[in-house]
Amino acid sequence: MSNSSAMCRREAAHHRQVATASPLDKVRQRALKAASAWETEAVQAEAREAGAPVALSPEDAAIALEFRLEEEDEARSRAGDEGDSLLTPGRGEEKF
Repeated sequence: MSNSSAMCRREAAHHRQVATASPLDKVRQRALKAASAWETEAVQAEAREAGAPVALSPEDAAIALEFRLEEEDEARSRAGDEGDSLLTPGRGEEKF
């Protein structure tokens, strides 16, 4: 399940507040990086929510391609089997 854009924006705001409130430089830096990451996720979530096509990762694309090729092979095999049945004699028929 994906995060909603609203949830991502809340998390980004929270991390910006942490950065503002902290006297420690390292904490501020990490909180600002986290806020930036949540903003990036929010933009992606908004695109998903708007119905934009979702880009697959290279790994997911390879898996999807493998499934598609298998389905095409099975369809060709079924079509070939149906064609063979036309050449195979039925009940009471002799093979030429």
